[in-house]
Amino acid sequence: MKVAVVISTPATAPSDFSALLRAVAAIARDYVFIGPQTLRYPPEVPVRSADSLHELELLKQALLWAQDQPVLLLSAGLTSPSPELARYLDFVRAGFDAVIPMVDSATIQPLFAMYAPTCKMPVSAAISAGKLTISDILDGLKVRYVDPREAAKFGDLSSMLGPVRHLR
Repeated sequence: MKVAVVISTPATAPSDFSALLRAVAAIARDYVFIGPQTLRYPPEVPVRSADSLHELELLKQALLWAQDQPVLLLSAGLTSPSPELARYLDFVRAGFDAVIPMVDSATIQPLFAMYAPTCKMPVSAAISAGKLTISDILDGLKVRYVDPREAAKFGDLSSMLGPVRHLR
């Protein structure tokens, strides 16, 4: 599994990268950080800059980096991402463009989700149309939503998935 850790603003970057790096290492060996060029990243962190820092551009950069493989998009703002939930998202992804955990019946967390290479074209088209958020493309994708009861098997949803503002 490949992991793209996304940082949309310097304010969402951790002040100390060590806990996030440990969490990412528990999920995958192949990872990249995508975010502002001006941010000071630890020297051992592979970094890819984004043209802009809206969600769809971050996802586009993650998909380009992952090439023909699926990628777990992981917000740097999540304090306790679950390696077990990440592996589960990867396990159930067959046949889907995206696998996104739900926090409750109306709320999703697209910034801790798996995206297949098949998302590249819809993401690029949405960006060209002026769309900015991942929610803007979901209707055009085959999405597997992971039910909150299913996701809760891997830990406390509020700590694993952090603050969420995306309604389904």
